[in-house]
Amino acid sequence: EKTSEQARGTGLIGDVPLVVVTAVGPEWWPDLPSGIHADRLKELWLQLQRDLLKLSPNSSQIFADKSSHFVPFDQPDAVVAAIRRVTQEVRHTEDQAKSREPRAPKPLPMPHCPD
Repeated sequence: EKTSEQARGTGLIGDVPLVVVTAVGPEWWPDLPSGIHADRLKELWLQLQRDLLKLSPNSSQIFADKSSHFVPFDQPDAVVAAIRRVTQEVRHTEDQAKSREPRAPKPLPMPHCPD
């Protein structure tokens, strides 16, 4: 519950590229302690993952369908895809900003004046 409150209390991050990598593999959390209701926990966790998408209007989600909770170990290609997506978005945004920048006028050549 405390983690849930912390996640909900996080402020927006603005129009920053955000990719949420969500594990949805068949063994979502293989070492889950006994006594924890796995289906309820997964439902809550997936809702928190959806809530993360609300932090930025420039967000997307990648589902790691062969991964447990430990995506970097189980499906590193999903993490690489997320990094590439953010990198491409940042580059695209920078290119757009550069194209809107006013360009300095080129200096005119000095006319040749005879002595």
